[in-house]
Amino acid sequence: MAKAQNLIQRILRSSTQKVMSLTFIGMLSGIVMDITIAGRFGATALGDTVIVALLLPQFLDTIIREGTKFSLIPLLVTNSKKLSAAENSRRLSALFNGAFLLGIVLLIIFELAAGAVISRFAGPGLSAENKESATWMLRLMGAIFLLAPMISILSAHLNSIKKFGFVALRNSFIPASVLLGVVLFWYEPTLIYIIAASYSVGFIAYFILLMVVSMRSGFVPKAIWMSKEEMTEIRQAVSWPTLGFVARQGGRLLEKSIASLLAAGSVSAYFFAFRIFSAIQTVIGTSIATTGLPDLSNASEMAKVL
Repeated sequence: MAKAQNLIQRILRSSTQKVMSLTFIGMLSGIVMDITIAGRFGATALGDTVIVALLLPQFLDTIIREGTKFSLIPLLVTNSKKLSAAENSRRLSALFNGAFLLGIVLLIIFELAAGAVISRFAGPGLSAENKESATWMLRLMGAIFLLAPMISILSAHLNSIKKFGFVALRNSFIPASVLLGVVLFWYEPTLIYIIAASYSVGFIAYFILLMVVSMRSGFVPKAIWMSKEEMTEIRQAVSWPTLGFVARQGGRLLEKSIASLLAAGSVSAYFFAFRIFSAIQTVIGTSIATTGLPDLSNASEMAKVL
């Protein structure tokens, strides 16, 4: 009982006010971004177009980010305890390079299949004109597909060494970029494409930040690839958590896809209503889970030794 209480205290201490504040500010920025977009487009066919175009990038970013967070952070913490600094850096480089290749594959697939994805899956109920607009928006967000896997690896690495603050800035970078684009080009007829491009700009800026912080922390990626055994280890660590998030996020994506078959504005109305509910859960759950995972992993290793 005493050990359990000490563990809880360490987790609570690790959930610092700074990280919680950054997460709260980031989530608040996201809500302001959504309110601004809702104020500009409302529950209209054009609003549906924006939401539908964002579905796939947000879906893939979420399952990659959340799946790796809950599986790779414990693995990276364990490796840092068991392996030498050189071997740990080698494995991290191999993991980063694998994420880079995955990003290239995702980019090619969705750039080529953007039209089919929108028409047959994400927004089957949109008009032909809005499907075409959503397709171009999806292509403009190609940077998300390319960078999301690498961002997830860098975030897991920085969380594993308890540099939570830089990772928490993610929730502010993308909304700030989109908000700036919306405010500056509020009356432009091409605003929906500016929103898509702003998402990519936000992801690029955040990736550069994580890359700089990681390099200053001693991690410089090298041209190293994972062995068959390492690939198996990563697959086993990532598969089940990722499948759980695929099921959860896939259900939400399907709900919005079905909503597109209803009256114009249905997707927007559904999305903005759900967004308010989910924000509070994300602020609390994400902050505590992210900052607590390294301590939980260390406690697990200590328990095995004892």
